[in-house]
Amino acid sequence: MRTGAAQRAEWTHEWQQEMAARPLPLSDTKRAEKAVLEKEEAYTAST
Repeated sequence: MRTGAAQRAEWTHEWQQEMAARPLPLSDTKRAEKAVLEKEEAYTAST
């Protein structure tokens, strides 16, 4: 069981590095920016 978890963690780490190395599609970038803006607006509204 432990080896499976270790392999999964290693794979996830490699995948994260690979995704960090390539630029996101524009739609994903815009979606992420929108999510950040919405969080900031919600935070500002609550304070």
